[in-house]
Amino acid sequence: MERKYEGFLPGRHAIEGYGSGGFRFGGMSHRGSILAAPSGVRAVDIASPDQIA
Repeated sequence: MERKYEGFLPGRHAIEGYGSGGFRFGGMSHRGSILAAPSGVRAVDIASPDQIA
């Protein structure tokens, strides 16, 4: 299956749950860090706040 948005889910989505190193949002789950904004939710590869540019 081809992914339309690699690492990005456009639109506003509530965080449905979190724990065990991951998040649930938009009917999906993701392990790791995310950046949630009004434009969408993006998977990001960061481990600490000082890595945010």
